[in-house]
Amino acid sequence: MFQTYKFQSEELLSSQCKKEVMLSEINWEEWSKASFERAKALDKPVFVYLFANWSHWCHVMEREVFNDKELAGILNDHFVCVRVDRDERPEIDRVFQLSIGGGWPVVCILTQDKRVLFASNSLPLEDKAGVAGLKPLLKRILELWTKDRQKLLNQARQLPTHFPLKSDTKQASNVFEDAVVNLLSRFDWDRGGMGVRNKFPQPTVDLLFLCYSARTGDRLGLQASCITLNRMYYGGIMDQIGGGFHRYADLDWLVPGFEKLLVDNAEILRDYLLHYSVSKDTDFLDAAKLTADYMVTELKLEKGFATSEDSESDGVEGKYYTWTPKEVDEAVGKDLAKLAREIFGIHPISGISADPFKPVVPQEKGVVNGRIVLRRTMDLEALSKKLGVSIEEAWDVYTEIRNSLKEYRDKTRKKPKRDENAYTHPNALAAESLTLASKLLECEYSNEWLSCALTVVDSVKKVTRKLTSGKDGLLEDYAAMTLANLQVYEVTGNAKYLDKAIELSCELLSFKGENGFFESQEKENVFIEDSPNESPNSLAFRALFKVKAHAPDAIDSFKFEFPSVSKLKEEYVAGLLLSLDTLLNGHCTIVILDKGDELAENLHKTALRVYHPAKAVKRVVEGEESLHYLKLKTNAQSSVAYVKTGQEYKLAKSVKALESLIKSGLAL
Repeated sequence: MFQTYKFQSEELLSSQCKKEVMLSEINWEEWSKASFERAKALDKPVFVYLFANWSHWCHVMEREVFNDKELAGILNDHFVCVRVDRDERPEIDRVFQLSIGGGWPVVCILTQDKRVLFASNSLPLEDKAGVAGLKPLLKRILELWTKDRQKLLNQARQLPTHFPLKSDTKQASNVFEDAVVNLLSRFDWDRGGMGVRNKFPQPTVDLLFLCYSARTGDRLGLQASCITLNRMYYGGIMDQIGGGFHRYADLDWLVPGFEKLLVDNAEILRDYLLHYSVSKDTDFLDAAKLTADYMVTELKLEKGFATSEDSESDGVEGKYYTWTPKEVDEAVGKDLAKLAREIFGIHPISGISADPFKPVVPQEKGVVNGRIVLRRTMDLEALSKKLGVSIEEAWDVYTEIRNSLKEYRDKTRKKPKRDENAYTHPNALAAESLTLASKLLECEYSNEWLSCALTVVDSVKKVTRKLTSGKDGLLEDYAAMTLANLQVYEVTGNAKYLDKAIELSCELLSFKGENGFFESQEKENVFIEDSPNESPNSLAFRALFKVKAHAPDAIDSFKFEFPSVSKLKEEYVAGLLLSLDTLLNGHCTIVILDKGDELAENLHKTALRVYHPAKAVKRVVEGEESLHYLKLKTNAQSSVAYVKTGQEYKLAKSVKALESLIKSGLAL
């Protein structure tokens, strides 16, 4: 006997999702074996709705489509209705995104054996402007299901399983360089980034370009990644007032999709940190600080971080982040209003307001719902020349304007909703990047950044989907938490975090498939594509390579059977290409022998701050058990460092010597 029910496990729902499910007339169920068995027993097709809590178009479907009582009746009477949160069940979402098409929401009708009868993204309730409505579509499918089912089944297609081929390691070197050359040939040299319609930040692509330049001496890679990071920093994709990056934007990086995700900002922070370590670009420094500050002020929970912030505020997409000229004037005052408008690209909006400072023909660039997306139109050098002051004084004026705008926004607007589920994977990536930031960008906030990171890693006793609860962890959860513990170990020198990383790496190996790692312990799919976030397989290889660099005997029996990436679009496997570089060239392992003096601290900072594509840093006291396998000894009275980029360790007695050894073999 089957029972109609909503969600069996309310624990899995975010507060936003729970409210929507409980208020819904539709009998939603979780994605589970039981749901498909029930569909088979009742001889019903399965209606699947994949959504994201932060997506504007998902909210539109909730308000304008799923609230319809007739539609709810059709779904409840004739379908088993399954609702999938892409943040809670990324392993399910990835199947649909790669098989059907990118974006949310996804609406699917499946057979009881999971063949696809129909699939689409956002749909209106009724037929509208040439787009089929969901209600008439359901009625047509039900008619076929009842009267001509075989015709419907003949058109059904199976959801594919994903298993990559094994890589030919003999050709691996050529694959790496050929991939970068192909990427550079498609790169947008005017605006930065990859893409022909919308652009997503792709930190793995940026870091692949950086790695390529470091290995080959061809600076085109570094130039490309720096162009992208520069355009993002000056564009509307970055919240120019409060910091943090939106998920994607148009080709000019100007008009974003306004949602902000923890996972994106964690990866982008690491991207800017590593590029700053090479370029020393102060814009990259500011971007990194703003992003770290955004994460710890706007997303911080009692334990960990919220998963995302919504794209909407008061039901209007982007309202919280956009401005009118009048609001800018009110925020900064009359004396700075004209300058603020010029710095942030504020122009008169047709039919909305007139500009008393410069009565030109109104423009529509960057206007969303009658409001303007802020962007930076001048750098500090241009601002200092305009004002006739020093760079430092120009910076003070700029930050005064920025702070006034933020204060005004905080006081006058309702903040977007947060998804306060603290999922393990994005939280671990945030811990990794914040830990690195605490050492690379030593400032008044460094201790807070490190403290937040420690709260994340220390809260995990067993890896689950959420930091302290939920279903069994996925591959991405184990891999990201391994990397977080390794980064904390490298910065703090506390060996318990290395021990935890080694323990997690052993559990990580239980996901191993023939040519990569399965998404979950159900061992159904091996996904290797970045989407654009770093793929679970890329995270797993990165974690295991680094554990092996720190503790060679810990996973000695593991053979790195690398998946083939040669037939995939390069921007979607940039993460794995970086791991391929590590497989070919190995890690640079740095050991600081700490004698308790100031030199030890300086050597440690240098080891962390000097760029290398694959680096493992240890700070240990001579005589510790962890040094035994290294067999390193010194008669020096002061602290020293050892660096291994090949088979043997080389001694560095000074910061300059250490920097030289780390960079040896690199071409930057």
